[in-house]
Amino acid sequence: MLTIINGYNTIDETGRFDVVMFGTNIYGEMNGGFQKEIANKYPYVREENIKQPYGDLRRLGTRLTIHKGDDPIFTILYMCAKAKGSRINGFYKDSYIHALQTANNEFRGMRVVCPIIGSSNWDGKQDKMEMLPLLEEYTPDLNVFIFETIKNKL
Repeated sequence: MLTIINGYNTIDETGRFDVVMFGTNIYGEMNGGFQKEIANKYPYVREENIKQPYGDLRRLGTRLTIHKGDDPIFTILYMCAKAKGSRINGFYKDSYIHALQTANNEFRGMRVVCPIIGSSNWDGKQDKMEMLPLLEEYTPDLNVFIFETIKNKL
């Protein structure tokens, strides 16, 4: 099930969900958008992300799952090999789909919150309307809530 909710700031609502899912590139960047909000509110997520091998193409299609205390579970999808500002299109649709499928298997039946994964500068810069059907198709067993993020100046 996919539900789109407008009018809330996603970062303020993360505690209401079992899982926070978002995408990024294989360079450990969490420098803007929802990724930056996560890094600021939950710094241990960024710390674990940057411990991963920098620029390792073998990470495409994988996820990093992090859980600490009473916080929600965080799962980072790696489906982009493009650093911000690069002219190369580094989005890998197959990697995106595989990461979604593994998340669907691991978090079956859970309430998951995410942005429109694949549409930011840090996770592929793809068209939002192309990403939504994929998200819905490959997460049939998740209760996914997508918040249209209200941009804050951080």
